[in-house]
Amino acid sequence: MENSTQNPQSVHQDSSMLPESTVLLNSAAEAGNWDLVQDVIRHGEVTATDVRQSVILQKLASATGISQKLVRNILNSLFSNRSSGDTLKHVVQEAFLRAAHCDNWDTMISFISAAYTLFEDEASLLSVTEVMGSSKSLRKNRYLQIDVLACVWRHAKRNILDSTDKRVQNTLVQLAAELNMWSRVCDLLVAKPDLNNSR
Repeated sequence: MENSTQNPQSVHQDSSMLPESTVLLNSAAEAGNWDLVQDVIRHGEVTATDVRQSVILQKLASATGISQKLVRNILNSLFSNRSSGDTLKHVVQEAFLRAAHCDNWDTMISFISAAYTLFEDEASLLSVTEVMGSSKSLRKNRYLQIDVLACVWRHAKRNILDSTDKRVQNTLVQLAAELNMWSRVCDLLVAKPDLNNSR
């Protein structure tokens, strides 16, 4: 996860060579001024390259105290067309995995809902399911746990069922059973998880 496509330190070192919108996004994200970030994205000509060169997604993924409505607005503006999500695929995957590792589950749900390509990579799907299965903070909030599981299922159902790594299905079927989501358990049993191999 820490192997970002763009080292944030190199962004700061080479900021004189970056476009003005990228520098402004970086500055606003570093300062935690998410209203300014939203304004820059909405009213500026921010490109996928600007976003990729900035630290905005990484900072957003680990930000605390930001309203989920604002998170959704920023992400929806960034990924309003499919080509943006495709262009930013690697950076977005790292950012939403960071959100999961930081226990920013609402933010992770927003990433999943806004971007199109998060679960095309089986390694990302496995990483998210493993964090879901091991997160103590998520286990303390049953309703959030249900929301996260439902969101992952809604956006990755085909990838979950087709996954060749049985750990994905094993973890999710056990979580669904713990949450009494029996219809989801039945759906997952179609993929023939290895139930003897507990997480």
